[in-house]
Amino acid sequence: MAISKCASQRPYTERDSIKLTVEGEPVEQISNFVYLGANISGDGTIDRDLYIRIQRANAEVWNTTKKQMKQSEVFHLTSLRRILKIKWFFHVSNEEVLRRAGIKSTETFIGAARLRWYGHVVTMPETRFPSFLLDWKPNYGKRLRGRTRKGWMACVLEDAAEFTGVDNISRDAVKQLALKRVE
Repeated sequence: MAISKCASQRPYTERDSIKLTVEGEPVEQISNFVYLGANISGDGTIDRDLYIRIQRANAEVWNTTKKQMKQSEVFHLTSLRRILKIKWFFHVSNEEVLRRAGIKSTETFIGAARLRWYGHVVTMPETRFPSFLLDWKPNYGKRLRGRTRKGWMACVLEDAAEFTGVDNISRDAVKQLALKRVE
């Protein structure tokens, strides 16, 4: 990796390159790379790593399992307990922690983001890629044995049922609700 002496220089430039060869083969020089999940930049800042982490936390297109949702909720509540200075030996319930913080659970935030994205995709023209993929079914291949994995649309239907209070809400009903942006 090329590391710049000048902190103001952001991208890797040809001027910073060193002609390095190993057994006669030139070694490629880069301005950033991923190591143990962190994005290491040649300029020494964490700007790119921070941007990538924020993008990964965006929950609009996640189809989450119960295990993943539980892990997310545990992290969220642990963070809230630290912020509110609630020690483990106080035996405060999760609901009480959320009430004291004045916020809802992570599951609610992720569900709302999914529904917001779904509403955005439904109103797109059908020529746009996300809108095309919403109803796309592959014409080839075989389904694997066993129960099918829960897809993103199944998560959207569960979120819509949670927010509207209607059990077993249909896909068409959710689409109609999404087209009525004000409601």
